[in-house]
Amino acid sequence: MKIPICVSIPVASTKEAVKLAKKAVKQKADLIEFRLDYFKNGKLEIEKLSKNIEVDKIATNRLKSEGGKYSGQEAERIKTLIEAAEKGFEIIDLELKTLNLKKIVKTVKEAGAKPLISFHNFKETPSNLTLEAIYNKEVEAKAEICKIVTKAKTFMDNVKLFNLLLKVNKKPLVCFAMGTLGIPSRVLSPIFGGAFTYACVDKNFKAAPGQLTIQEMRKIYRLMELI
Repeated sequence: MKIPICVSIPVASTKEAVKLAKKAVKQKADLIEFRLDYFKNGKLEIEKLSKNIEVDKIATNRLKSEGGKYSGQEAERIKTLIEAAEKGFEIIDLELKTLNLKKIVKTVKEAGAKPLISFHNFKETPSNLTLEAIYNKEVEAKAEICKIVTKAKTFMDNVKLFNLLLKVNKKPLVCFAMGTLGIPSRVLSPIFGGAFTYACVDKNFKAAPGQLTIQEMRKIYRLMELI
């Protein structure tokens, strides 16, 4: 069974980002997410990130309000993401809350990239009905890939997300819960139809609560005889 793993790279310099991304590719990462919101002023060289990595790349420029580091002007944040699309990034992460989302999605597609529309809830996992409504909003916004990430407060929150994955099929969906209690969904979501899951290159570079390393993920899948 093929279980695609995306490795997040949350560092502040292009040189270190490329080095860690290459390490992740050697560890059999299927996708690389560059967290552009971590870069310091003048340290971001999008073309170097794009040209030096041979697997599909996701550009994410996450707002502080969505759990990221970016706190500058919104126009600059979007400009950076569009530049990433124009310079060879295959996937651009756009938050569902983004202003003028449909217009930005259109621009991203015209640049040749796929828009991944994301939703994050750092407090809880909403009801099944709410989760499905969020997914439908992402589809309506013309997502090529949908992403819903919540906080697990109980084990059953993982089950809610598995049920969503089994139910929806309009567009590919990445769907799991954060935190220690969400680890089952991080690991198992692709088995229930999730497009891919996320990991870190090693424990010093976690981009979200509960994130496992790619080595840990692959070890679990081997023990389960899935890879």
